[in-house]
Amino acid sequence: MPAKVMETAPETAPATDTVFERDLYMLAPLKLPKGQQYAVSSSDGQMLLLVKRGAGGRGVVAFLASVATGLIILGFISSFGDSMGGPVIKWSAVAVGAVLGFLAAVAVYPALLGSRLATFGRRERPAEKVLEVKQAARSGAFGVSCSITGAKGRLLGTVRRNYLASLWRTQWVLYGADGAAVVKAREDSVPRAIGARLLGWAVPALRSNFALMSPGGAPLGLLERRELVQGRVMFDLRQGGRGGLDPQLGLALAVLIDLDER
Repeated sequence: MPAKVMETAPETAPATDTVFERDLYMLAPLKLPKGQQYAVSSSDGQMLLLVKRGAGGRGVVAFLASVATGLIILGFISSFGDSMGGPVIKWSAVAVGAVLGFLAAVAVYPALLGSRLATFGRRERPAEKVLEVKQAARSGAFGVSCSITGAKGRLLGTVRRNYLASLWRTQWVLYGADGAAVVKAREDSVPRAIGARLLGWAVPALRSNFALMSPGGAPLGLLERRELVQGRVMFDLRQGGRGGLDPQLGLALAVLIDLDER
């Protein structure tokens, strides 16, 4: 009697994460105590991810402290010039003090903002991390650097912003895990960016959209404010096509930019 052959079940491909197979997302803060959570939804309003925000948000305190630092340096150097006598020395000291005070204020501001931390979890399992954005312990002068890690803690990329270079037009640069630049995200309008700096606190409509481009200048996506009263933002990756920006990196960058602008 021939031996019975055991049939093996066909192998099935591992399920892919459909959350990151999209090219259009809606971002919005949730109205919870202290505003510590934030939602990522599909274009039809289905909630996909919950983002838990960490400590930070000390923008007003950081701004006032940086201005105070600059004024102290200006006053000290100006008083030194007064003691030396002569109008040339006096006004030269004022000019030097103004420049050094300004640079000190720009350097102090990002250091006082507080650590940026955003943890992405699924709606049905919020404790399960799928992405995390965390500020580096040390950042360069005038700037801030944040790492982006995946579900198992694997480094996906790094995001950096230089506040001195972003005085009139904010720019973030996203680097891949290998350290190569992948995306530049910057405000898409210079006049609107200047208006936002002067009156954005009182007129939310002046807040800028952000264009995402490759290092070579090819369009990859757009972070567009749609409903400013509700604080909703559309993140559109359709410009980059199938070979464009990885949605995991794109979402991490988009949420970081939006939270930083609020």
